[in-house]
Amino acid sequence: MLILRWSVISTSSTITFNESLPVSFASHITAGIVQCQASNADGTAIAHSKIFKHQQRKMMSLQILHPPDTIYQGDSIIVQCSADRHIFTNSFTFRTEDEQRSIAVHDVPDAEHSFNWVANFTISNVTITGDYGVECEAMHHNGTLSSQRLSLKIVRPYLTVRERLIRVVARRDPEPLLLSCNAAGRPMPQYRWYRNGELLPNTNFMLVVTSSVQDEYACYTWNRAGEEWIRWDIVHREEADEHANEQKAIGGSPAGRRASVSYSLDVRATGLHFVPGTLGLRRRRREDVLPWA
Repeated sequence: MLILRWSVISTSSTITFNESLPVSFASHITAGIVQCQASNADGTAIAHSKIFKHQQRKMMSLQILHPPDTIYQGDSIIVQCSADRHIFTNSFTFRTEDEQRSIAVHDVPDAEHSFNWVANFTISNVTITGDYGVECEAMHHNGTLSSQRLSLKIVRPYLTVRERLIRVVARRDPEPLLLSCNAAGRPMPQYRWYRNGELLPNTNFMLVVTSSVQDEYACYTWNRAGEEWIRWDIVHREEADEHANEQKAIGGSPAGRRASVSYSLDVRATGLHFVPGTLGLRRRRREDVLPWA
């Protein structure tokens, strides 16, 4: 509730009078203009008064504009500092862990309805992780300084998978199998599934398939930290038992030991990866890598 007062002086009759008017503002109204009209036998006079309403509870504030949620290493951050222009000058100083910059504001957005000087500050390509401090300092018209500070949490992106080559033993009769692309990461990984080198639409991190030794499945997963391929080798129980017996028969020979070591190769360590449409692993080529950005 505001009380507005006008004083009107008539020079011809030297009569002065005051008029008061209570004005109520709804919560969504930020400003307004009130008009007072006075009339007598000599004519009519009109006076205007602008009414402002504060847009912030504090005389000074500091907030983050971008990104709107989690901040990752490598992001660019935009913060905004606001200060009451009737109390503060138009000069701001921003400080971070490794930078200091002064900004002078000359224009007030929506000056008819705003109390504030507003300055935006961009921090490009944040390289550290953990706690990250941002401070804004402004000067009062009387020369004293006030400041506001934000403590931001910077997260390191990552992507890990438990296995890159998974052997699944199924019965000879066709049966449904649940394949899970076990990747963990931040931001949340995205997934693409391939069968015999062909992209399967509308899939997520799990896939239900019917077992077939003639089909090969692969999951391609990625986020901003990198990319990974996971391949499934589906064999029937009889073939698995036969393979195990063969391994026992030749297990003592050097060739058998080499075969065993070759089967458990670490894909990341050797630089090999699965390419859809092939039955094995081979050296990575540029044209094999699908775009993920």
